[in-house]
Amino acid sequence: MVACLLAGMTGGAAFALILALLKAYRGAHEVVTTIMMNFVAIAVSEYTVAPTAPFIAADQPAAKDKVPEGTQLPIIWDGTRLHAGLLIALASVDIVTWILYRTPAGFRHRLMGANQGATRKRHSRGESDDHRSPLLRRPRRACRCSSGSGRMAAST
Repeated sequence: MVACLLAGMTGGAAFALILALLKAYRGAHEVVTTIMMNFVAIAVSEYTVAPTAPFIAADQPAAKDKVPEGTQLPIIWDGTRLHAGLLIALASVDIVTWILYRTPAGFRHRLMGANQGATRKRHSRGESDDHRSPLLRRPRRACRCSSGSGRMAAST
């Protein structure tokens, strides 16, 4: 069951990475791209579990019947579909809140997010964002300087 949860988290993180890269490198608005990607996610998931999908045989059981009992999260309230995923989500919220409000990395993250002027000033001085993931850092551009003088080379 732990492997299934980790696989689901990895898939969700990979899906969110697409949106993060669009925001970081293209400046795309995260609300709009997330709403659009929801439709992509629904279409892909419907396609993969549809009975007419090209890689599913006609005599196979339904997708829900193929999931072994040992890998399903336990129901926490009888008579409903409410399962332990709710408890995992609530624990995740507590962990992320603790990281954001009780660690130096969380403080830096909140500080840079709340003060865009400081972020612009920091970038204009050429300081790097050490607290960000290496995948989200923007690559540094090569300077077209003439022999180390610090001035731009004249173009002809």
